[in-house]
Amino acid sequence: SQFPELEPKIAWNVPTIHRKGKYVIGVDAFKNHLTFSAFSAEVITKFQTRLEKYVVFKNCFQIPIDWEIDQDLVKDLVKARLAEIDAVWKYPNRLGVTSVVRETLCTRGGFG
Repeated sequence: SQFPELEPKIAWNVPTIHRKGKYVIGVDAFKNHLTFSAFSAEVITKFQTRLEKYVVFKNCFQIPIDWEIDQDLVKDLVKARLAEIDAVWKYPNRLGVTSVVRETLCTRGGFG
């Protein structure tokens, strides 16, 4: 596996993938679409061009139920989200995140 440190978890009744309790991605099923969440507005913004054929929201996007998985897109989203999580933990002050805020956000799903 390319991401052996990732583990599945059901959170908020949604299948998610996390690393050490920090949310990386999630996919939720609805009647007419799936919602793919990167748990990050920054990651979604970085992929805006590649996501333009989908309905995009702040930290997620909708995909058709019959979507043929774009493996490169999913891998790139995972890599970007992991890099963001690592940046918050390695350089919190550069991002304006104090250690208390960082701990709270990462354990509750905000940044991680």
